[in-house]
Amino acid sequence: MYISCSLEMKETSRARNRKEETSSRRQYSVEYYMSKGETKYRVCKTMFLNTHGIGEYSALQWKKENNQLGQRDLDSSPERTEPEQSRKRQARNETLKMRVDCLQLFFKELPKTSEPLTNGFSLIHSPNAKLAKTIIDKYLCLPMPECICCVEYIWIDGTGENVRSKSRTLEFIPDNHKEVPTWGCDGIASMLAVPKETDVLLVPIAMYNDPFRRSNNKLVLCDTYEFDGKPLPSNNRKSCADAVNQVCDHEIMWGMEQQYLVMDMDERPFGWPVILGEPRRRRTYYCGIGGNKVFGREIAESHYRACLYAGVQIGSIHPDAVPGQWEFQIGVVPGIKAADDLWVGRYILGRIAEEYGVHICYHPKHFDNFPGCSCHVNFSTKTTRKDNGLPVLEEFMEKLSKRHDAHLKRYDPYGGEQNKLRLTGHDGTSAVDKFTSGVGDKSLSVRVTKETATKKKGYMEDRRPSSNCDPYAACDMIIRTCLLGEC
Repeated sequence: MYISCSLEMKETSRARNRKEETSSRRQYSVEYYMSKGETKYRVCKTMFLNTHGIGEYSALQWKKENNQLGQRDLDSSPERTEPEQSRKRQARNETLKMRVDCLQLFFKELPKTSEPLTNGFSLIHSPNAKLAKTIIDKYLCLPMPECICCVEYIWIDGTGENVRSKSRTLEFIPDNHKEVPTWGCDGIASMLAVPKETDVLLVPIAMYNDPFRRSNNKLVLCDTYEFDGKPLPSNNRKSCADAVNQVCDHEIMWGMEQQYLVMDMDERPFGWPVILGEPRRRRTYYCGIGGNKVFGREIAESHYRACLYAGVQIGSIHPDAVPGQWEFQIGVVPGIKAADDLWVGRYILGRIAEEYGVHICYHPKHFDNFPGCSCHVNFSTKTTRKDNGLPVLEEFMEKLSKRHDAHLKRYDPYGGEQNKLRLTGHDGTSAVDKFTSGVGDKSLSVRVTKETATKKKGYMEDRRPSSNCDPYAACDMIIRTCLLGEC
């Protein structure tokens, strides 16, 4: 019944126009649907059949038998009037809906069992996963002229949460980003929405070793400007750099905790049940060990090593509280380099996921029943790290409480609309409509650790930024509120 209600068989135009019942032309076209809540989505045949673990013949037979059963119910009493047939049809539809609702509840419970079908993962729909990964090695090993350098230009696109990149050949080896020439990109295709002019200027601001091409090749992070020198609206680094330059004497140090979900091509977290549903909520996933608790370790380890090679100051990695969820930490890093490193770390992670045939999701609350993803920002100054620096941190938290709404608007690229889905007051988050601060408690907006409170010096942690935040915007707001006294 569940399968038959998920198919729609439509008579083809050839079947409608044919004159003989014995025509061999295809009589029906079949559309396949899968449901999420009250919404039905049309999917391809392969995805539908593989997800439900059935064959095409069985699905079509069930659909035909169900249609014939319904037709017999309507035709069994030809003397019925039209109102009677309408009532009969309505009663049958209500019965079908009740059966479908019961079956959906049944399928929702299925993935919580320990059966292999409900605990596996699949990459059958990922084109990249099917490519032979060793073929490229024979080309990457080709000798290169010593004076040639391939530079990958990286920039933030108009979404404020994604990066783009393209390659350029230089006939010299740059020693730093200042030696790398500016370049351009298509502003419309990059969603940068440049009025009238489509060209955008890419200005190098940080350089890293390239962990993909290796040798003398480089990754270069770029700012985006109009050709008249004005920063684009999505360029938050310019404002952040101005703020950092005004407080150099404070010797700011940053740490950033980036959470993310590894997703397969069906928009299902890697390692989640193949059949419809969700895994059990357990406390065994965080920093867990074992094939039934941790998924995608190869991706996280590859990213860890690649970041260290590139020069990204990655401090740690670990699996997090949701299957398929991981975290990497940047820092402790001075000045604006922490935000630079985080963006390049995201780029490297995306490239590695591409090679494994998966993709990375930074949405702060992808599933209602599981904890979301965040990017906690740790902040300290020369004064807070000295003895008796705790009162200074308390002063900072008081200033932050007065600009709570302004910070939330800049803590995700959608003006706070996505982040409010995560900040519910549950699953280790604060409530979006109330600023809270204190010691130790992870359900606070901003906190200091128990170690900091005991030593009376250290750092504070702003737990509000979302996982898809622009770290430049987050750092800019913290500096301007805590150190520059902006209201």
